[in-house]
Amino acid sequence: MLGVHTAEEKLLRIISSSWMQRLWSVQETLLARRLVFEFADDLMPLEDLIPTGKDLLDPLMAHLASEVFWLTKHGSDFGIGDIVKALRWRTTSRASDETLAISGLLNVDAMELVNLPAELRMPTFLMRVRNLPSNIIFTSSPKLTDMPGFRWVPRTLMYPSSVKDLHGTCGLESVL
Repeated sequence: MLGVHTAEEKLLRIISSSWMQRLWSVQETLLARRLVFEFADDLMPLEDLIPTGKDLLDPLMAHLASEVFWLTKHGSDFGIGDIVKALRWRTTSRASDETLAISGLLNVDAMELVNLPAELRMPTFLMRVRNLPSNIIFTSSPKLTDMPGFRWVPRTLMYPSSVKDLHGTCGLESVL
C-alpha cells in the first residue's frame, strides 16, 4: 500500500481490502493472537490504529474504528451476532464452505457439517449454535424456503443486515 500515511487512510485501506472481503479471513482474524498490517512504509499493529481520546470525537475516525474494532475480540468472547457482523459484505467462491469456515468459532463440529449435503449445513449449524438472535428470522437475507420447519433460516450469514443480541433457542422442538 503505497504512500499510506494517515490513520484514517490506513483504516480505510484495511476496511476496503480484499482480505476484509473474504470469508476465510474471519477465522484468521478472530483466532490470531495479534493482528499486524503491512503497509508500504511500515508494519502497524491493529491496536495502534484504534483511535483514543479526542480522536474518537472525529465522526470519520469513530466510524472507521467501529468497522475494525471487532477485530480486537479474541478467544471465545464472541457469539453468533459478532460472527454475523463480521461476515457482512464478505464473499466466497464456494457458498457451501460458509458454515465450515465459522463453525469452529462457535464451538460447532465442522466434521458433522462437512458430511452433510450443502443445503442441510446452515439449519444444522444454527441448531448446534442453539442460542440465536431472535430477529434472525427478520433479516433480509434469502431464506431456505424449500425446507419445512426451517423456512426462516437464512441461506447465508454473509449478507448486509444485522442481528441484535436478543436470543431465542433453536432446536428441533422449536420447529415441530
